[in-house]
Amino acid sequence: MSRNAVIVAIVAARIATTQAFPPAAGIGFAEDASALLERAREKVLSSIRRMPKYTCLETIDRQYYVPSPEKHILRGMSEPPSSACMGNRAGPLSLAAKDRLRVEVAESSEGEIHSWPGASHFDTRSIDQVIPFGPISTGSFGADLLDILANSGAQLKFSARKVDGRQVVFAYSFRVPRKTSHSVVKTQSGWKTTGNSGSFEIDAATAELARLVIETDPLPPDTGMCQAKTTIDYHFIEIGDGEFLIPRRSEFETFNTDDSRTDSVTEFSTCREYMVQSGVRFDDEDASAGSVNIAPQHVTPLPPGVSLTLAFVRAIDLGTAAAGDAVSATVVSSIRVQGSNDIPVPPGAIARGRIVGMRYEFSTAQFVISIRFETLETNGALSPLSLRLDRGLKADRRTPHGFVSRGTEFSLPAPASVEPGNILVFPVTSGAYVIPAGFQSKWTTVAP
Repeated sequence: MSRNAVIVAIVAARIATTQAFPPAAGIGFAEDASALLERAREKVLSSIRRMPKYTCLETIDRQYYVPSPEKHILRGMSEPPSSACMGNRAGPLSLAAKDRLRVEVAESSEGEIHSWPGASHFDTRSIDQVIPFGPISTGSFGADLLDILANSGAQLKFSARKVDGRQVVFAYSFRVPRKTSHSVVKTQSGWKTTGNSGSFEIDAATAELARLVIETDPLPPDTGMCQAKTTIDYHFIEIGDGEFLIPRRSEFETFNTDDSRTDSVTEFSTCREYMVQSGVRFDDEDASAGSVNIAPQHVTPLPPGVSLTLAFVRAIDLGTAAAGDAVSATVVSSIRVQGSNDIPVPPGAIARGRIVGMRYEFSTAQFVISIRFETLETNGALSPLSLRLDRGLKADRRTPHGFVSRGTEFSLPAPASVEPGNILVFPVTSGAYVIPAGFQSKWTTVAP
């Protein structure tokens, strides 16, 4: 389970020329299908050209499936490494773990950029640096469509006319060879281009794109994958003064060389025009209309070795919480710095940070949550904060529900979707647990 991040990304390159739709010899509706495709193509490209700066919230639920130990043993005895991807989708798999994360995504001239929800700015780093754990993909906000509908090397073909109730849908297949593709996949040695193929559907009445399915060509062995598949459902929504084509839901599947599989489902919500904020909010509530944000005074950070007891301000429902969610905790008590009579942090100061890992492991029936605190607000003054969970909590604190703080211990190898350190483990049998408001834990300041 602990392996390098599996990432498929699309380079957001606009290609000026397009390929004429080839006639579908011997298939009915060819003329209508060709005209419908051109109408849909113009709608899509017009939407992308006119798209304002906008952002959406992505909630990504990822599931990790593993084969039975018996299958691993049989494969190791009978199959050479070169055949590892043959029949990868066959055979029963077990759901080993699931995790969830939330990020803001925005479309820019450089492609998709991301941030944690409520952050003051977007992060311009590559997606694998922003989210270094687990499978992740980009491209659903236009780059995928450009690589198919505005690519002179893409091969398009009418497939079928479908009737679903009162709706008539025309289906098309496509092929984008590697030499003209702008789809890239991360390998151990860097990013490599991959060809892909798939299908898409267009509503015959409105010429609106409804669904896009993309399957990569067989992938290089150093990706750890045999193939990746993406399914995106689109719809038009109002953003600012116009209607624009926006993904509603996407599913990203990876079929891996070790017979494991991952399935990531992304829901897009609260899509809106992106307005640059002049200030930064430091509470967990939504900003009210017309509110004014005043930047706090910055002070020197605490030295290493200061012990803090923190109490969560709000309850955390582990069944719905996600990596990326903001958390805050009140300082209940602190220990003086050695050699000083001053109390470095008075009770009531607020530590703020985020959940950076939220995972449920099925084999052990436990939630694994990782939290990173980043700032400390004391009487309106703000200072950087770096903390580690006090491992002494393991020996002296156990709740009626069996909570234990384990530092970096795991019943399984450290999962790729959870950041090492500052890890809380909650064994549960019902698959649900709520950390109550006021729940206390002990932390110690460390050097940043």
